[in-house]
Amino acid sequence: MLKECLSAFWKHYYIKRAVDLSTVSNIVRGLMKLIDTGVIVLEDERNYLEKAMEVALKTGITIHDALYIAQELRYGELLTADKKQANAAQQMGVHVHLVT
Repeated sequence: MLKECLSAFWKHYYIKRAVDLSTVSNIVRGLMKLIDTGVIVLEDERNYLEKAMEVALKTGITIHDALYIAQELRYGELLTADKKQANAAQQMGVHVHLVT
């Protein structure tokens, strides 16, 4: 998840020029503070690899996308902008919030 967030910040700064460097730096520091204080909990993806492989083989999505679904099979809901991932999650019985 952290890689995804940082990639999005990079894209909005470097590619889209939608934010300045100071804004990105502040956002990253804020994100790290949320992690350091336990508001955001990072889990080891190894806990979900077996289930992710099952999801990927059943639905045809990548392991990368299936890892999120495997985790949400435990927690119940997925927030995504990826329609293919959303469809796969629904096939697996996960409640999906599709962002457009």
